[in-house]
Amino acid sequence: MRKFFLILIIVSLAVSCTRNFDETNPNQPTIVTFWKSGDDAIKGLNAVYSIFHRGYAGYSRAMYFHGMLKSDEGFGSGGDGGLNTLMSFSMNDNNFGLTADTWKNMYEGINRANQVIAFVPAIQMDVALQARIIGEAKFLRGLFYFNLTLYFGRPPLISEPSNISFQPSNASPEQAWAQAAKDFSEAAAVLPVSYGST
Repeated sequence: MRKFFLILIIVSLAVSCTRNFDETNPNQPTIVTFWKSGDDAIKGLNAVYSIFHRGYAGYSRAMYFHGMLKSDEGFGSGGDGGLNTLMSFSMNDNNFGLTADTWKNMYEGINRANQVIAFVPAIQMDVALQARIIGEAKFLRGLFYFNLTLYFGRPPLISEPSNISFQPSNASPEQAWAQAAKDFSEAAAVLPVSYGST
């Protein structure tokens, strides 16, 4: 009798697991369904700016370490061995997390900026606001490439929203600097010199 119930349970579990569990959640926006309105464009741009507020590896702390400790402006003096090794342009177990997180955050910002640049032009919205949002996204993407090239030398260039199977090769420093300069120039052409007091 016990064997019968065990077999019955196993068979019922096997039969009940026919549903495809790999389905996309219909309640969660995707890269295709998100970009519909001007509010979505603003939210997308805000997501690019949110990279600046990442904890330790964001612009709040780590970017200064990458910039200052690898220059004549700063030096490490004991304490955090990971920061001291940054001065000698060395990456090891002490500072790998900081370096890897900085790389990851820059590319997350680039992917978000690429989405804004790719999808906002198709949204029906105020033309001036649309141009400003795209210009800001290009500036931010240029800033991320500027920092990646400054800190790492040969970053992969990605200029469209990426997918899981996309594996770009590294660019030369000249190509990366040119991409940053192109983004800055295109942003400068549409962004105002200053904003009002509001």
